[in-house]
Amino acid sequence: MRLPNGEELTTNCLVVGEFDVLAVSLFAFERKWNFAFARNEDLPRSTWAKYTPVQRQFLLKSSMAITWPVAPPYHTDLFSVLDLILRQRRG
Repeated sequence: MRLPNGEELTTNCLVVGEFDVLAVSLFAFERKWNFAFARNEDLPRSTWAKYTPVQRQFLLKSSMAITWPVAPPYHTDLFSVLDLILRQRRG
């Protein structure tokens, strides 16, 4: 994969900015089809020591914890997350 700085890297991590919103199923918590949502830019970055500091700023963690009730960076209202993204893009 190509990082935003042009560097080529083989990884299973997702890249910061590659998508807008992450959706996570919360079914395991209450046996109901609820979801949590987070903006890509708010997700934690990789801390793996084999990546350089520059590479880590572009790579999301490959595994992220989530709790019930949800806590930042997660939200249960998709529209509030989308509104944040739109406000940011409009300046």
